[in-house]
Amino acid sequence: MAFEKTQPGNPHRLTIRQHIIPKALIGQFSNERGQVQLKSKRLGKLLNLDPDADMFVAKRLWDQKAEIVGKQIEDAFISLALTISSDTNYSIQGQDKLVVEEFYALWRSRHQFLVTPLSDSVVNGVTGDNLDINAREVIEKKHAMYIQADGSVPARFSMGIQITINIDQFVHKVRDYRWGVLRSDGGHFMFPDTFSEWLMIPISPTILIAAQCANAIVSREQVGLINNYAIDSSHDYVFSRELSKCPT
Repeated sequence: MAFEKTQPGNPHRLTIRQHIIPKALIGQFSNERGQVQLKSKRLGKLLNLDPDADMFVAKRLWDQKAEIVGKQIEDAFISLALTISSDTNYSIQGQDKLVVEEFYALWRSRHQFLVTPLSDSVVNGVTGDNLDINAREVIEKKHAMYIQADGSVPARFSMGIQITINIDQFVHKVRDYRWGVLRSDGGHFMFPDTFSEWLMIPISPTILIAAQCANAIVSREQVGLINNYAIDSSHDYVFSRELSKCPT
């Protein structure tokens, strides 16, 4: 799906490169060279990639408002992940539960639209405006939407709205769930591009958050089982600091 380019110089500083998984979270899996090791099903090979590599990025898939809201969710989650990583006795409770659930839903929704993006929608009976590119960018920067001259609404606005809806629906669905912190006693966790229906979020090579479980130390065999879930549910890739240290 082609993205709509900004005017030269991007004067309104609209976000073009949008990470499906936050760059800061990918960075938690980086090696001493600042790269992760990734295995791609599509390409059939191993790659060593920076967290800002194109593999992790969509281009203007959702609108600027959804980007800002998503960044707030990302930042809250990264802060929690760093706290969990530094405190071996940390338990997810209170506001932490919402932070985890909003992030999981954000990640899953972004990936769903990366794989199956929406098309521009047509508003029947409504005449749009023949706006120039600067006017369109100003409107988007102010977190509003516009209807184009042909009566269509760019798909990124619809996907931005739907991401917010998906987050609200997911948080409601799992309102009675609990989340636990799993720490590896042997081997590293893989991070898939999507866990599909598995409610898991790796936050470091040796720490993973999972729904409906208590805090626990997990064996190498259990890490291997989770990694097989990651491989099976992934759409294209899994990555970690060093895949040879990830049991399967």
